[in-house]
Amino acid sequence: MAKRFNFTIAAINNIEIPEQGRIEYRDTKVPELTVRVTSAGSKSFSVAKKVAGKNIRVTLGKFPANTIEQARKKARENLLLLENGINPIEKKREEVIQNLSVVDLYEQYEENFKARIKVGERRQKSLDDFRVL
Repeated sequence: MAKRFNFTIAAINNIEIPEQGRIEYRDTKVPELTVRVTSAGSKSFSVAKKVAGKNIRVTLGKFPANTIEQARKKARENLLLLENGINPIEKKREEVIQNLSVVDLYEQYEENFKARIKVGERRQKSLDDFRVL
């Protein structure tokens, strides 16, 4: 299959799953729109563009949960933001941070700390000592 084709449900469903790694295909209607296919069979839409010498990729959602038209619409919206100098990833990150409470931040910190305990980077006693404060 060509690396660039008109995205249709049938065409995306007929994409061969790679044995390992992933492969990308581009849409002909919105050239920056890609569908990534992984060796696990996952197919997800993203939009990729180089801005100020930096590659920016925004994941738009998985196929078929997101339709092709939804993906094209999201791609155009994100491209418009990029054209206006707004990084959609940074914008979303800022929105998430603004909506977090101190409790949410602590829960994230604790989850991260527990993960680091599992891999041996931190100790349970350090977390227990922090909780006492």
